[in-house]
Amino acid sequence: MKTQLNSRELSNKEYQLSIERNLLSNQRTYLASIRTTSIFAGLAILILEKGKSKYKKLSVSLLLLLCISVNSYSSYNYYNTVVKKEGKHYSSLVYAVLLNIILLLFLINIKTLR
Repeated sequence: MKTQLNSRELSNKEYQLSIERNLLSNQRTYLASIRTTSIFAGLAILILEKGKSKYKKLSVSLLLLLCISVNSYSSYNYYNTVVKKEGKHYSSLVYAVLLNIILLLFLINIKTLR
């Protein structure tokens, strides 16, 4: 009887560890998507500064809109899969909101940029 109880406790601990690992992997994936969106936004700014095409402002605007959309979509998914279920791990959303604000400011001021 004692070995059965120990195997149940072990099974419960393994289950809890798998839940925690799943949450951490979701958080790592979400932070990687924020980082990737930031890289693409930086590339858009480089295109704006170094580009020679007459459509560079249009292409940069579309790229920034795409970055905002992808960031918003991944934030929505992260909120529904991690934050809503656990009630914690919401600090990563602050970075996404800050990035969206910066991207919107770039998008609004694209006419004044080169």
